[in-house]
Formats: sequence, structure tokens, C-alpha cells
Amino acid sequence: MSYICPQCKRKVEYLLELVYSSGKVCSICFQLEAKEGLLEELAWEKFEFTSRLKELMEKSFWEKDFREEKKYLREQIKALEEKITKLGNEIIELE
Repeated sequence: MSYICPQCKRKVEYLLELVYSSGKVCSICFQLEAKEGLLEELAWEKFEFTSRLKELMEKSFWEKDFREEKKYLREQIKALEEKITKLGNEIIELE
């Protein structure tokens, strides 16, 4: 038996139920929803790290205070940027 995905209108053999939705979608739309949700979480995390780094830079630009925390924040921001880029590419491939 075939189904039509209500989100993308693809003809598929089965539909999956989304956790935060009352409807069912195909596996591709299901993956997109999951990856887009993760992308939002990563973007928010990056925003938090960036905000904290900015705060520290304004407080102690010329001082050696918070040197380790600044280094840690920069590393985390870089890692998050890489994850965001990779996830963005995966989403593009699914679309």
C-alpha cells in the first residue's frame, strides 16, 4: 500500500509519526524535522557562547582575566560552526 506524505507530497510505502505533531510524514520529512530541530539548538548554543565571549571581551579586553574561558569559548564556537555547517549540508541533501 502507498501513502502520500502530507508535507512533501511524495508517494511512499509508509509514514512516520512526528513527536511534536499530530500528523504522519515520510522518512525524509521526519529526518528534516529532526535535523532542523537540532540545527536550531546548535544555533542557540552558539549564540549563548558568542554572547558570553562578547561580555568577557568588553569586561577585560586588555587584561589577562578570563584567558582560559575565552579560549574555551572560541573553541566551542568554532566546533559549533562546523557542526552547523555539516548539518546544514545534510539538510540541503535531504531536500
